[in-house]
Amino acid sequence: MNGNSRIRMINLDQYPPNYQEGDIWFPIYFYEGNPMRMMNECREYYQDPLKFHINNIKLLLKAGYRFITWREFLANPDLQLQKIVVLQYDLDGGVRSMQHIKEAIFKNNLNILANIVFWRRNTHYTIYEIEEVLEMGYLQELEKKGWCMGYHNNVYTNLNLMNKKCRPTASQKQSAHQAFKDDIEFLRQYFTIEYYTNHGGNSPNRLINPPPSLGVRTNQLNREAFSIPRLISDGRFQSVRIEGGGRKKSMIWDEQRASITYFTQKGLSFLWRCHPSKYGNFYKPYDFPPMEEAPEIEKTNYYKWLKHRGEWSQLK
Repeated sequence: MNGNSRIRMINLDQYPPNYQEGDIWFPIYFYEGNPMRMMNECREYYQDPLKFHINNIKLLLKAGYRFITWREFLANPDLQLQKIVVLQYDLDGGVRSMQHIKEAIFKNNLNILANIVFWRRNTHYTIYEIEEVLEMGYLQELEKKGWCMGYHNNVYTNLNLMNKKCRPTASQKQSAHQAFKDDIEFLRQYFTIEYYTNHGGNSPNRLINPPPSLGVRTNQLNREAFSIPRLISDGRFQSVRIEGGGRKKSMIWDEQRASITYFTQKGLSFLWRCHPSKYGNFYKPYDFPPMEEAPEIEKTNYYKWLKHRGEWSQLK
């Protein structure tokens, strides 16, 4: 166990410390800072991550929150920020997981709007071209219902620049900006792409500065750019709450629920960034299949196994 109460499941048969007989728990099958599966001590999360996420949405709706898109938020600078949540899904490698979430939202008749940002392609890990692995139809269906689609800029990641502090060469900058333009134009064949976010990781994707002629604007989730001072993010299996004065507090799953409960009690608006694979990657078809399927020698480098077996885009 490390300092923020995450547990690395080195023993693939290990159970969570507060497991009770009869519980169902879902191990995390994908890489997140260490090529082992990981879990958190929050029972409700590990019993059913998707249900945990849906219950958080229900809690907000019951409290009278309105889910809005970036399109509405950016078009209304004087928006009254009372009981507003801007929910954004960063697909990353979780293209199938998002479909599981969408189906759960519809099944539970949850009347919400949200934002989805996605890569055009990825060449660094979980390699894919979006049209090869994604049924475009379900995202187009969501867009028709008012959801907002955006580009998750990862052009420097695809150039294998994996250090945030690195300074791209002139040639790399030219390649990155061309790739950015090409990605936007490709995705616009399927969606209305008006905004973008920068994928994090260890790449300097934030250095992109697209020309105004492309007609896209960034909506980077930070308190300097927008007037909503609070953020909940599940990046790297943590949530971060930004309070007045810039104080940050690392949180885990049970604290994510506590934070949402606190916001609802106060009627506070916030940004909520989620990664679908942390909720929907536990039901077939997987984005990241069970590690048990990997050959024994590859269990210590799960993504290397996915990459070199060449079957990621065909997983069922």
